[in-house]
Amino acid sequence: MVLGSFDRNLSYPKSLYYSAAGYGFAYVPKGMWLESVAHWDDANNQFLASLYGLSHERAVPERITDEEQAWQEYMGRIRRYLQQGSPVQIAKGWEARFDKREIVNVGTGMRTYWWEGAAWTPSHYFAAVGLDEREGVLYIHDAVLGWFGTGKYYKLELEALKKATKSLPPHLKYVTITFKKGEGPRKSDPEMESLVKERIIKKLKGDPSVYDTLEMWRAHFRNEKFPGYQHGLKAWQAFKKDLEPQEFKKIVQRFGEGKQRKPVMLISWMDIHVNHFTSLTAVSAEYLEEKGMMKEWEWLFKYRMLYEKMRMSTIQIRSIFKSTEDIDKAVEASAPHLKEMAKTVDEAIKHIESYVRSN
Repeated sequence: MVLGSFDRNLSYPKSLYYSAAGYGFAYVPKGMWLESVAHWDDANNQFLASLYGLSHERAVPERITDEEQAWQEYMGRIRRYLQQGSPVQIAKGWEARFDKREIVNVGTGMRTYWWEGAAWTPSHYFAAVGLDEREGVLYIHDAVLGWFGTGKYYKLELEALKKATKSLPPHLKYVTITFKKGEGPRKSDPEMESLVKERIIKKLKGDPSVYDTLEMWRAHFRNEKFPGYQHGLKAWQAFKKDLEPQEFKKIVQRFGEGKQRKPVMLISWMDIHVNHFTSLTAVSAEYLEEKGMMKEWEWLFKYRMLYEKMRMSTIQIRSIFKSTEDIDKAVEASAPHLKEMAKTVDEAIKHIESYVRSN
């Protein structure tokens, strides 16, 4: 979204493909926790910046003690970036439309995701491209709303943004992500293609150098004890192991111990993250189809369909856990779906191994 302002030929699907985001996979072993949605994405952004001779800058308050002061500092950053000619990526609740419980809902007709059993504000990144403080509006570009024909120069009232921003989790509250000119020359197209291909292979194999660091994730989650993710093939293998019913049961039980969290919350997040990977592959594949790279498109499209198959299982499992709080009964009823999901993971592993061998 933001990078498109530096190169008009860099569409959202192209930027996702170039980052190789749709080829990556990350998982916390014995946690049933896939790579978090709407994170800072430092590694991918830094790589894209290096391709286009740009610098990447992310800013987020470490601690907020005064909301009004934090808001003013946030608006100061947005104003400064825009004055310098750099659009800025920020976050909000979907559409800033609130229901009676002050929860932000989606205004596009798409489903709003939520924590099952607890209020949760859906969050979403978009690009601020203009500011009119006299009118009290921010002009935004939204890649998702682009598919609905309303994604460019969309007016967002500052008061609505302020309200929606306050409800965000700490890692997204008052965050700004932007790019600036001046870090060197733009790579040639052949150089870019070579570097992107190399990155894709590293993503699939699980090379940590192309994923976000443990330090970033600990800062992101505000948790110095966060164990970190495994990546690529190792992550898929660890995920498959944790889908064994008895291991899955232990993970679900640990999730709720002493924290008054319903097990279905964990299943809901698993489904959200699988859906996120589905979206990354789908949008990346759009660029490949547009460029006529049909062999690569076919491989990525099949990869996407494996995520869709996984979603069929996660939705079935979530439905079971919504119907009962008895973990033993829920795991027993989920066993066929866990088995089917493990088979799909096996397919994904074989699909990746064939790609690595042929490239």
